[in-house]
Amino acid sequence: MTILRIRHALLSVFLLAFFSLASYSAERNVSVNRIARGDWTYNSLALLASRGHADGLPARYFQGDHLYTRVEMAGLVSEIAAKSYSDLSLAEKVAVKALALELRSEMLGSGMSEADFDKVTSVSEEDSAAGLHGIAQRLHG
Repeated sequence: MTILRIRHALLSVFLLAFFSLASYSAERNVSVNRIARGDWTYNSLALLASRGHADGLPARYFQGDHLYTRVEMAGLVSEIAAKSYSDLSLAEKVAVKALALELRSEMLGSGMSEADFDKVTSVSEEDSAAGLHGIAQRLHG
């Protein structure tokens, strides 16, 4: 009878340790996948939000108060691309392209098709250069 209780206790301790480690690991992975405060992606999303493309989210949501995971940010970029891509200026399309290229695996992993991803990233290199110049002027001018 005591051997059975010892086995039961050991099994309980093992399971508790296993699930605690799994929980810690999951929490740690979420924090590892968060985009660091001050990353350029926040500035790009703030630009898009300030122009009304982030579905009602004001630009202040991207000032570092909330750190987004790559998956969360990919969801926001996918939403912007799906809802208003044709209405974006060249500079805004370049910002979406840069964000999409950075978050490619997360966007494709969350259900965006390769064809839709290709549309979002189809801004030509010449247009990208012109768009980046426009973004730089807005940021520094």
